Amino acid sequence: YSYRRRPDEGDPYNLKLTRFKDVIARLTLHGFVFAESSEDAGSYNYKLKFSTGDVLFIPPEIAAHLPEPRPHAEVTWAPDTIRQGDPALYLRDLYLYWEFVSRNPQKLTQQGYIRKNSLKVLNRSLLQPDPDLASYKNESESARLYLLRQQLERLGLIVLSGDELVTVGGDQIHSFWLAGQDLQIILLLAAWIESEGEQIEHQSMNYYADWEHARAKLIEHLSQLPVGVWTHLDLLMDQLFALGESYLFADRDRFIKEYRRYYGRYSSADIPERIEAQDQQFASRATAFPLMQLGLIELGYIGEATDEWATVRLTKRGKRVLNLFNTKSKSGANVIREAASAEPYLDTDNGQVIVQPNFHIVAMGPVSMATLVQLDTCAERQKADVTVFEYQLTRGSVYKAQQQGLAAGDIITLLEEVSSTPLPPNVRRTLDEWGARQQRITFRTGVTLLQALDEQRLSTLLEAPALKRDLAPTPVANVALVSRQHRRRVGNELLKQGILPSYDDGKPSSARDGVLFFADGTAEP
Repeated sequence: YSYRRRPDEGDPYNLKLTRFKDVIARLTLHGFVFAESSEDAGSYNYKLKFSTGDVLFIPPEIAAHLPEPRPHAEVTWAPDTIRQGDPALYLRDLYLYWEFVSRNPQKLTQQGYIRKNSLKVLNRSLLQPDPDLASYKNESESARLYLLRQQLERLGLIVLSGDELVTVGGDQIHSFWLAGQDLQIILLLAAWIESEGEQIEHQSMNYYADWEHARAKLIEHLSQLPVGVWTHLDLLMDQLFALGESYLFADRDRFIKEYRRYYGRYSSADIPERIEAQDQQFASRATAFPLMQLGLIELGYIGEATDEWATVRLTKRGKRVLNLFNTKSKSGANVIREAASAEPYLDTDNGQVIVQPNFHIVAMGPVSMATLVQLDTCAERQKADVTVFEYQLTRGSVYKAQQQGLAAGDIITLLEEVSSTPLPPNVRRTLDEWGARQQRITFRTGVTLLQALDEQRLSTLLEAPALKRDLAPTPVANVALVSRQHRRRVGNELLKQGILPSYDDGKPSSARDGVLFFADGTAEP
């Protein structure tokens, strides 16, 4: 028979241990303090032994020999190094990733990953690239890049078409980019919860790990922290273990029983300690990424900065967003997405957009994603930096916007709204001129034309009773438009009149001295 120590119970015999529960255990061993618990034990009484319990008290016989406690002086403490995240930076990288795939559909490897050469180009286009990408074997080893892709997929912004990764939605701006920043973060959290799990140190435990539960539980746990107060990682984990709970293993006690039954009691005697170690490793990594990068928490490092943080602090945004997420997640991730898409656009731009007389546009500071995405629809982006996005208005970019359904007047309205000032007169006048020119000519496909030798012969054909209803005049004197449904009938009627028509096969090689027009609006002689 072996005695199993409670998760919140310290070790009173090892004098080298300095954790709070171990110090209390040594004091309890000598009768200096006692613990009391408010935990409901039903009809059974049990000993707390060396547990910290919920309340600690000092016996009067001991307190009589102690000096009067001094008034508690409030001490402001801060770690040596503080790291903060910027959700705007994360969202901009998410958008740059999406735009890269939009311009360059990605052919995947047999394992389902983006090819390494393409991944390097993509990584260089981000504002916060992965510095260690060169050392990775495939995409999945880059936690940030792989999560960005999974979030885009779960948000429906990119999809797998055959063996290619492509964007969806065509020219329409997806509602995600137009949502308020808090709601965008909520959607990213929902996508993160659903993303693939990782490999943990003890491979035999991988099968039992529940990553969705772990991430949801961590969010719930962090949301209960006070805003602006530093909490040590050990204390965060003690709070979890004191409740007999686990991040990675939803039913901790049941998992321990099943694991011991399968692997044997002796080979799994340290399973509770392994669970605690894996939970702490998960909490450390997940809090640093993506929760810190989304601006929900701040991390503190003691001594020289290392890769392992020591303390965590909930931000005001984190309290607001995590509580909102917990409320909406009661009904599942789909309800979160529906609620977010139904919410109005809430963000207020604190940045500044300037439209210059030379048709150059500068978006400085924390300009919202909605504004940047809309500028991308009517101007050519020339620079993407942490602090500034720069664009250039060109005839080509305006034509592209018109192809997506934006008239020149719509572009003018958009630019004046985002810059909060009237456009320079020359920019406004030029946009009107470009719009008027591009609307003068309309190209249509699937059209059949009849070209006669001269105007007189075409006039005779247009007046013929058998052809009159199937032909229509055009601005060109010797060319008529043929009814699409009756092309064969027109040809037969010409033969009856003794006219042998010459048919064009529609191939570019047969168009002598002609002009080719392409789908993007360009023309080649």
